[in-house]
Amino acid sequence: MSFAAEVAERCRRVWPETVDRVMGQILLRHFFWYRNHPAAIGDTARTFPDLLSGDLARVFAPIPEALDLATHHAAFIERPWGVAEDLRFASLIDSPHPENNVVWCRRWRPAHEDRGLVVVGCDGIVQVGCRWFTRLSQQLTPAGIGVVMMDSAYNFRRVPAGFRSGQLIVHGDLDHQLSVARQSVLDLWQVIRSLQAEGKRVGLVGCSYGGWLTLMASLLAADLEFAIALAPPVDIAALLESRSPFVHAVQRGLQASPHLIDRWETASRAVRLPLWTPQLPGSAITLHLAEYDRFVPTESIARLAESWGTQLVRHRDAHYRITSRAEVRQQVAAEILQKWRHV
Repeated sequence: MSFAAEVAERCRRVWPETVDRVMGQILLRHFFWYRNHPAAIGDTARTFPDLLSGDLARVFAPIPEALDLATHHAAFIERPWGVAEDLRFASLIDSPHPENNVVWCRRWRPAHEDRGLVVVGCDGIVQVGCRWFTRLSQQLTPAGIGVVMMDSAYNFRRVPAGFRSGQLIVHGDLDHQLSVARQSVLDLWQVIRSLQAEGKRVGLVGCSYGGWLTLMASLLAADLEFAIALAPPVDIAALLESRSPFVHAVQRGLQASPHLIDRWETASRAVRLPLWTPQLPGSAITLHLAEYDRFVPTESIARLAESWGTQLVRHRDAHYRITSRAEVRQQVAAEILQKWRHV
């Protein structure tokens, strides 16, 4: 690379990386460390020892039963491009916080023709609304494709009073963090199976932490159509060796139970995507990475794409921007419409 090109590249990185750094500090100080709550101490392994086994099938058990989602209606929201419906049902997992044990979903149905395809997904680790999936639904429902957004555990409408979105996802010991991951993945798997029981074809889309959840679901759920993940933290081990602001939050939580730290290497295997094989073919998976990402190690996504044989889309941008920009969302919608609308 010439000197001029190197200077241009450095200048191009400055603003996106600055945005990521600022957002990282906001997340740490105003969400993950809000009110300086003590780290949550988990108790799941006492009654469910497989939590620390590191085995995918044993940790993410039992296989969830399909629900009749029509019986779990909470509210209707009408929009020009379709009808949105809020759904809620009891989580398979009981956590210490009742608010978290109710799974909330928002479902956007096509206004007219229904092609039998539903896109299911989750947003990032600090979710404060439905905007990203609302905008995606505006692009997909006119083409006959439904959209379902699920609130992950301890996020958005599942946050206990006195806490903030995402705070209890990371601010806990090893038992707690694995329990939260298990709950979110099983809840998402149940939504997938429930839609498939309706005769729907299901594809997955997720942003950041939500992208990791959708990829975890792709390891477990059968008969999916596709999975698309934007800047997912695919390998927690690589994440903890990075300079991500998430590292400070995660490590502070892990240190709350020093006696469990020695079990980290084995127990974390169940949530490390590179150690497992998805049920989907690589050609049906698309990973998006941000080359200037300050939250997620970029090369870990590239290595996973190579290992799984997936499609890889590189963006010369930062983490926060590719998970929020309209242009990237439009690119995701265009891929779905082009590849899977008529399947």
